[in-house]
Amino acid sequence: MRIRPILPLLLALAAPAMPSPAAAAGELPRYGVSPLLPPEHWAVRAAARLDGVGLVTGWLPANQAAPMYMVWAALDEGARRAAKERPAMAAVAKGWKEKFQTEWRGIDEKGLLRFLGGQASVGYQYDTVTPSPAAPPPAAWSLTPPAVSTPVVAVEAAGALSDNLALLVAPVGTVWQLRWAGELVAGIGPVSLSAGRAPAQTGFGAPGGGVLFGGEAFHDRVEFQIYRPVDIYIGLLTLDVSLARLGAPMHGANTLLWEWSLQYQPVPRLTFGLQSGIMMGGETWEQATGQPFTISDFFRAITYRGAGTQNNGYSNNIFSFSGRWRLPTEDWVPITLYGEWGADDNGGAWLQAPGIDAGIFIPSLPFAPEVSVGLEASFFGEVCKERTGGTFCRSPGYSLNWYTHVYSWTAGSLPLGHRMGGNGRELLLYGSLDLLDARLLLRGDAFLRDRFSGNLYSPYTGQSGGFDLQAAWRFGAGELGVSGNVEGGSGWSAGGVGARATAFF
Repeated sequence: MRIRPILPLLLALAAPAMPSPAAAAGELPRYGVSPLLPPEHWAVRAAARLDGVGLVTGWLPANQAAPMYMVWAALDEGARRAAKERPAMAAVAKGWKEKFQTEWRGIDEKGLLRFLGGQASVGYQYDTVTPSPAAPPPAAWSLTPPAVSTPVVAVEAAGALSDNLALLVAPVGTVWQLRWAGELVAGIGPVSLSAGRAPAQTGFGAPGGGVLFGGEAFHDRVEFQIYRPVDIYIGLLTLDVSLARLGAPMHGANTLLWEWSLQYQPVPRLTFGLQSGIMMGGETWEQATGQPFTISDFFRAITYRGAGTQNNGYSNNIFSFSGRWRLPTEDWVPITLYGEWGADDNGGAWLQAPGIDAGIFIPSLPFAPEVSVGLEASFFGEVCKERTGGTFCRSPGYSLNWYTHVYSWTAGSLPLGHRMGGNGRELLLYGSLDLLDARLLLRGDAFLRDRFSGNLYSPYTGQSGGFDLQAAWRFGAGELGVSGNVEGGSGWSAGGVGARATAFF
């Protein structure tokens, strides 16, 4: 399906004549380039909570992995404003700011050659799944729940040469392998260019969600980003565009992943997003077409021109539209509604086999401001149970399985997309509790799932339920954390526990 002509229309509809968010909420914060923090990082979640109660100006990351300095600007502003505008949250907001400064001790420094901070962790992770995964797997794209037990050692450090150049290095070692993450970021004005291995999540859902991109997968990429929102007079705008390289064991050599995410905010309470991802090229392309993947093929694919062997027919692209609305109810209870509707490029899939994510988020309960809760429902697959070729139904024999195409939407043993792994439905209840001036963090998710056939985790499909719990205690320049998770289905179960100790330097 072609989406290029839709973009101007969406922007026109979403941008009525009204004051810009910057004019309505105050001056936008200014900061330099910095590496990204993953969506599940406690500080990213804290910044989103402050934005959800109206204490932040210009919180608009181009994707849900937010730049470190954007997070710092949000925590700093939230701590300053909470004492006057929301006294019940003043203690926890101040605690978040101080906690972040402990984690990244140079975050408030200026000038050249800044060491932003670092940390070293040791821990142990135990995971198991019953029955054991089949060997070989049922399909080339099959994933299995984690089933390894290993000690883990991790180091992470970041620095900035100036406001225009920053670096993050984060190697992780187990008894099985040494892997790394990190990126080099260079920028001027509000735009940056980075290279490295980093996370991404589109949409506005809970971490691990997102119709197109979510989960906890990192991949090697080059990325262009408007890392600081731009005031275009009819609203704020951010953009993220990246090109990643994927390979064995889940992809043919030199497989490429093109993704972009455009975020537009006409007023502070309302945000729209348009996202797309295209997987193409590499050995898979050459096997299907009998020809090498050329630069002309690349540009035809990323501009959505036609289909067939000479255009993007041997690519696989997915896209979605998302929205977030912060209701004007802060005096009673702050509420944010969000949703995302996506589709594969397969004909009619946007209606007959969509990907849908919708939720309600309460960033701070009025009687317990340290508590946040959310409820999210997700659906991937065919709308009709029977294929008749009607308005809402797929044609007979014309199925669509999210993420399980020849171009598997996976990175290593993790889904690149939604945490559920494709076709199915899920109801997720998530929440967090920050106690003792945010030094004690408790976080938990509980879910009910029904994975349909064709899900990435087949044969671990069918109805299941489970939870994921985490606790972290911050003391001085150290932290202790524990975690546990369980999921049980019909004839199978999976789960794990972990513990870690971290020192910040």
